Amino acid sequence: MRPDIYIVDDRTRLDDNLREVQDVFNKFLGNRPIFTIRLSGGVDGMDVLNTEFDIQPYSLGDGSTISHVVGRKGN
Repeated sequence: MRPDIYIVDDRTRLDDNLREVQDVFNKFLGNRPIFTIRLSGGVDGMDVLNTEFDIQPYSLGDGSTISHVVGRKGN
């Protein structure tokens, strides 16, 4: 286990009382890198998150991409 990596999934959010995805992003923005993989729809999907946060594609070594949350919109 790597102490420098903290993986938060929906179960972790419930168990650690981290509340909503947006709350997790806000808690860690500016303190550590945030990467996310979310579906498009729903109240915490990428469509909604993209309206609140500046999210950029991040290329992985295998050619696939994940999303890098770099800040809040308007900051």
